[in-house]
Amino acid sequence: MERVSTTVGALHVQRHGQGPPLVCWPSLFCDARTLRPLVDEFGRDHHLVLIDGPGHGGSGGVTHPFTLEDCADAAMQVLDATGIERAVWIGSAWGGHVGVAAALRHPDRLLGLVAMNAPMGAWTGRLRAMNATVYWTFRALGRPRAMARKVAEAMIAPAQRAERPALLDPLVDCMLASSRGPFLTAVRSAMLDRPSLLHRLAGVRVPTLFVTGAEDRLFPVAVARQQAAAIPGGRFEVVPGSSHLSLWEAPDLVLPKLRAFLAEVENRAPASPLAPGSTGTARDRRTGDSPAAP
Repeated sequence: MERVSTTVGALHVQRHGQGPPLVCWPSLFCDARTLRPLVDEFGRDHHLVLIDGPGHGGSGGVTHPFTLEDCADAAMQVLDATGIERAVWIGSAWGGHVGVAAALRHPDRLLGLVAMNAPMGAWTGRLRAMNATVYWTFRALGRPRAMARKVAEAMIAPAQRAERPALLDPLVDCMLASSRGPFLTAVRSAMLDRPSLLHRLAGVRVPTLFVTGAEDRLFPVAVARQQAAAIPGGRFEVVPGSSHLSLWEAPDLVLPKLRAFLAEVENRAPASPLAPGSTGTARDRRTGDSPAAP
């Protein structure tokens, strides 16, 4: 485990295994614990780089607004620090948004993109009002446990909650234990201030797998399918019995889909020239887009 200094703060990074690299970013309100199924499945034959988002888990953060592009740049700084030239991106919700920004801004660094449970439109209407209530309650009342639990429950399918209530524990712990100022900044920047990515999806030029939960009330399947269709050549998969954290809820269903996608992407792409564990240095890079306004 290590911390890497980036433009959005010192990010907590976990590295597991050796082999083709995977860079992984979890959902808002979550840290890398919800990505543990990836380690269990791919840690034996891949090099996993798990990043806690700014203000979450073991990461520090900033207290000024930041963009998805800022997060994508920070992820590339992590890759530079860990000596990785190119990787497949696996992102859950917020991680899917950052992954799209990375694919647009740093297409030379991504071999493929997996975006799981990641609505690409900005939050509007009832859902925006609900998310604003969460933010202002956390800000005013100091992240009460009851509200944190409600947020966690909204992300997990009811049957999964009933059968495995411990699925909620790392989410609640992350919301309560993360550093308050950076956490609130991340929630506002990544949720309330996040612009729509819909008009940019056609510009994604890396192989993409789009995954959604069959029971996700925040991101209905019909909406997810339509958004996935905007990505040229993008694949779309629905995970039964899961809601907004499909990998965490139903790893036995998600992991085979990821394994098949990775096999195809890696079989047609050259390996990264930098070995896992080597030391990379930051380099000047051309970027495909100018940063979006916060």
